[in-house]
Amino acid sequence: MEVFDLLLTNSFFRDGMWFERCGYHGQTCNFWRAPEALRGYTDPPGYAPPKGLPRFERLDPYSRWPFLRDVYRATLPLVYPNKDCWYVNDTSTGEFWDESLFRLLAARYGDRDMAQVVRNDLMLGPGGEKSPVGIVPEVTRSWLLPAAGFATLRTGKGASEQVAAMLTFGDASTSHDHSDGLSLGLFGKGRELAADLGYTHTYLRYSWPATTASHNTVVVDGKLQEHGRGDLVYFCPDEGPAPSVQVVEATMPRAYPSAKAYSRCVSVVAPPGATPYVVDFFRVEGGRQHDFMFHGPATHKQRLTVEGVKLVRRPGTLQGADVPYAGGRRGTGSQYTTKDWYSYITDIQHGRVAKAAMCRWEYADGSRVGLSAVFLPAQGSELFTGTAPNLRLDDGIKSNYHDAKAIDRNRMPVVCIRRTSKAGRPSLESVFVSVLEPYRGRPAIQQVERLEMGNGLVGVKVSAGGAVHYILHGSDGRGGSRGRGEAEGIRFSGQFGAVSLKEGVPELLCLVGGGELSGPGWRIEHPPNIKAKVVAITGDLTGEKDNLLV
Repeated sequence: MEVFDLLLTNSFFRDGMWFERCGYHGQTCNFWRAPEALRGYTDPPGYAPPKGLPRFERLDPYSRWPFLRDVYRATLPLVYPNKDCWYVNDTSTGEFWDESLFRLLAARYGDRDMAQVVRNDLMLGPGGEKSPVGIVPEVTRSWLLPAAGFATLRTGKGASEQVAAMLTFGDASTSHDHSDGLSLGLFGKGRELAADLGYTHTYLRYSWPATTASHNTVVVDGKLQEHGRGDLVYFCPDEGPAPSVQVVEATMPRAYPSAKAYSRCVSVVAPPGATPYVVDFFRVEGGRQHDFMFHGPATHKQRLTVEGVKLVRRPGTLQGADVPYAGGRRGTGSQYTTKDWYSYITDIQHGRVAKAAMCRWEYADGSRVGLSAVFLPAQGSELFTGTAPNLRLDDGIKSNYHDAKAIDRNRMPVVCIRRTSKAGRPSLESVFVSVLEPYRGRPAIQQVERLEMGNGLVGVKVSAGGAVHYILHGSDGRGGSRGRGEAEGIRFSGQFGAVSLKEGVPELLCLVGGGELSGPGWRIEHPPNIKAKVVAITGDLTGEKDNLLV
């Protein structure tokens, strides 16, 4: 009992995630089957418990340790609708969560979310008894783990139609964390569409999958991110049945000492009568080279096609035309490290981006499921494509996490969008803008355009479903806003804004961070955010009745 008390108090984030996060959280949850074995336990007659512990009569462990529910639920934000998961940090196949454990917990807690993950059906307890959950309605839930640093935005119904976007902003300070701040994961049309590679015990462990370049984030000056947790700017989910915009923004101010701003805003847009899609704004200020990295699916082979950029083949690797592939070694990984992680990316093609680069990752299994990514970087950007080691390709047996030969053989397409500043010139300011659409058959979005609104505000104009959508970003990358901007008659001030117009009439409006969003004949306003310093807390952590911030 004392061990359980100490573990729960000292080894978990306040949102329920194990301090090593993800895969190791899953392993720890399996250990926590012990409470079920203790259920109903009674101390022997005459037994005197140690000082500080009560005598137990028909113990209910789920009431004694209510925080256990948060521990078990902490896996849910990273589980895909098809029961796979986002393989973030050191996560391997099959270790993240156990379906039988969720069946048990759905019965013990009557938890609809746990039951929904298992199946949309009548849940039974481990002894076959009916669960208080009953028939589970189909729900879509967005999640936030603010202490561990994970956010998930979901929209749509059913595993085949739900869209889920994941963002990580936690502190990569343990040996099982990766340098993956502000990395993006994406699920849609029943498939993973933007992958994280997870864990390997091969020579690649520290030299590729744990590096910043192997994740869907921005690399500054070719370096690894430094340790230091991020800050959540805002999290705005919308779980109602109506069309909606959901958005999250986080910053990683300590990721790169040379960067004054390093922030990402991810929005899931579900406009009326249109397929849901994701709009991504990644803002970086500082440094001489910004590399926006994007990796598509990993579990199956896929085809990458690029339009809008004339690509030319180049020898060598992304590290340089005269730098060979760094792979082909053997061992467990602990003895192999290299600063040349770009030398794992081979088969290089490159070209200048004029206005937009249209990239499609499509599964090669005949399903016609894919991801359409329209990248809208600032002027002066260069696009590279290549292939990188794939730890997770399923060869019909299981993912080859620990087979070095298979990892060297199996490759996955990679896109890098690079902006550089020459010596003697001011450091770089970049806003990478992307529109990401899961599709089956062919994309539904007809046209995408980047908007420069002045004062550093940017936006994107999306034409789809007979309407025009404006998705706007005014954050300064440090938690504040940049002021006012205007484009195509749309006036905007705030951190984030969105409007869907059909024949000039708003069908959908969203404004975050105070300010104004207006156009001809319509307008919404919101007062500025309240800024204050938290000097004390009360509630669960202090033993007081009310949960309050002071």
